[in-house]
Amino acid sequence: MKIAISKATAVAFGLFYATGAFAGSSGGEDAGDSGESDRTTFQVSASVAESCQVTANDLSFGSYDPIGVNATNNLNSSSNIQLTCTVGTTYDVGLNQGTTSGGTTTTRKMKAANGSDTLNYKLFQNSSRSINWGNSPGSDTKSGTSSGTNETITVYGAVLSGQVIDNDTYSDVITVTVTY
Repeated sequence: MKIAISKATAVAFGLFYATGAFAGSSGGEDAGDSGESDRTTFQVSASVAESCQVTANDLSFGSYDPIGVNATNNLNSSSNIQLTCTVGTTYDVGLNQGTTSGGTTTTRKMKAANGSDTLNYKLFQNSSRSINWGNSPGSDTKSGTSSGTNETITVYGAVLSGQVIDNDTYSDVITVTVTY
């Protein structure tokens, strides 16, 4: 004897075939799947801002000999600035006049640790020490376009020859400004 069970009764009693079809149905219906779906999309975006990070190494000239070699020859030295900017960022690297009174971006001054004497020096953009390095973007700064990697930029310095000064230790502090 065959008993017919309605879908409502089968659901109420949890009677399912292993195939997922209800007893007495014509087949193919799944209790939890109507066969319909809905879809949508959403956009993903981000912007990359121009950005730069800069660090600098100290510039040490060593010993200046005002009555020997430096009576007629500048005392030269160099140091490096490390600059990393986002790819394609155009930049200007400027160096200020320093913290010693009377210094300018063309002739900077180091102050004596134990007195009032100053020692004049200059900073340049090139190894032949002919292009002054100042702090006015588009005028006397070092310009470039970033590749997105760490770039090493050399600062060339010269303590001017022929200065008559006291025996002391001289120093100054330069601020590096990156405009982008």
